[in-house]
Formats: sequence, C-alpha cells, structure tokens
Amino acid sequence: MSRAGHPWCAVTPPGYALGDIQITAEYVVHAIRHAYAVSGRRIAIAGHSQGGLDARFALRFWPDTRAMVADHVSLGSPHHGSTGNDRNFPPGTPGPAALLQMRTTAALIEAVDSGRETFPGIS
Repeated sequence: MSRAGHPWCAVTPPGYALGDIQITAEYVVHAIRHAYAVSGRRIAIAGHSQGGLDARFALRFWPDTRAMVADHVSLGSPHHGSTGNDRNFPPGTPGPAALLQMRTTAALIEAVDSGRETFPGIS
C-alpha cells in the first residue's frame, strides 16, 4: 500500500527474468489476481521491456485476467520479437531462455501474436 492508500505490487520473476517467459507470465497472472482482489476494482499494469511482453502473454493465455485489468502500459517491449536478439542469438546458439524466446522467429512470439494484440475494455 502506498502512502496515498493505493494498493500496488511488483513482480520479481525467478532467475533475473532470464528463464522461460511462460513461467514469468505465471508470476504476472498471480500479481494481477492479487492486486485486483486487494484493490476491489480493475487495475492498471505496467511493464518495461520484457515486462510488457510478460503482461501481454498473461492477458493472452489467462483470459480471466482481462476483466481485472483496466489499463496496460508497455514501454519499449519486444511484442514482435527483438532483431537484437536475432543477431546475438542466431538459430542453434545457446543462451538464456527468455532471450531466445524474444527472437522475432521464436515460437513464443508466434504464439503471443497468434491472436488479438489488445483486448476489449483494456486501454
């Protein structure tokens, strides 16, 4: 709870957010559900870089969370993958799971982009 009385929470994913984004998204789902329950109203979520993608993945694959979110702010997030990751981790190159999953050709990016990019009721 902030000094102004606004409930909030932060997500600290395991492994410095370098592990599987699907697991990190589960932490985001838990945070959305918790913040919604504590606040008693629809919430705003914000994510920078991978954090925006984590939130979008959560909203895409856990549809119950959409009714809990009023606003999604994403800053500098690789929603369609990162060409930097393509260069630094060409196919067959080992690397941290999250960085491999953020390549433009990654199955995770294909999955998150396979449906709607935004959802009705979330600005």
